Amino acid sequence: MIKPAVGFDVICTQESYDFKSYFNNVTFENYYHTNPLIPYCSNMSVFRRHDAASDGVASVYMTKSLCLNCQNTTWAYFEKPNPAWQGWFGGCGQLDCTGPNNYFIYDQDGNVTGSPSQILANNSMIGDYESACTFIP
Repeated sequence: MIKPAVGFDVICTQESYDFKSYFNNVTFENYYHTNPLIPYCSNMSVFRRHDAASDGVASVYMTKSLCLNCQNTTWAYFEKPNPAWQGWFGGCGQLDCTGPNNYFIYDQDGNVTGSPSQILANNSMIGDYESACTFIP
């Protein structure tokens, strides 16, 4: 089996599923998905999990934070977990490693997104049944 190149952020014991990170009064500025004027300032993400975080990622709680001159497609980047993680000890066992996308970003006061809201990975079991969800590729 293939292990991730870097072993930190890997949980090899009983997991704690209540990871949290708090951002209070933080300003993110000039995040672009596409930037024709400065091409090297493209494909940016305010939030993106670490490549070796196979087990889980802390959910984000933001208050009094801003994203100035940011495209909404850069608020978060969710990707499919690495298939090589399935089955290796300390990873996800015989289960698919979905932990990296089982987190959300909660803009508690709406300063970043325009109204209090949550950003989560494309999860059809949630998004397809919530009329207030908006899909952003």
